[in-house]
Amino acid sequence: MDDEHRDAIKMHAGSHTITIAPGRNAFVTHREVKEFELVNPIEALGYRRLTAFEIDGGLEVFYSEFSIPSAMTAIKALRVLVNSKNLEAKRLTMHMLKTAAARVQTQAGAEAYQQLPHPRMAAYVGK
Repeated sequence: MDDEHRDAIKMHAGSHTITIAPGRNAFVTHREVKEFELVNPIEALGYRRLTAFEIDGGLEVFYSEFSIPSAMTAIKALRVLVNSKNLEAKRLTMHMLKTAAARVQTQAGAEAYQQLPHPRMAAYVGK
């Protein structure tokens, strides 16, 4: 959601290092998982530019952009932060909003965010 400088957040998985910028995420799972929707931890987020790639150790990485504003409403801890009266919380919230606004400006014309819910099975029992 927020970082202080370029490449501040890095994830190590297997022998790979994945840099995660604000508004981007990476999920590492078993390579048998071929659809992000099966491991999506926050279905209310808007995602776009989803890519998947396999890395060593039998791991699959799902990498995408996500909507920062949707995260600020979907994640309870962020809603608490946004509504806090604490000065540090307000400073952090303003920085996240500034980052979100900058991403909107630099990504003008990009594809729309979309929710990627888990495919649930429904059963119907007839009479």
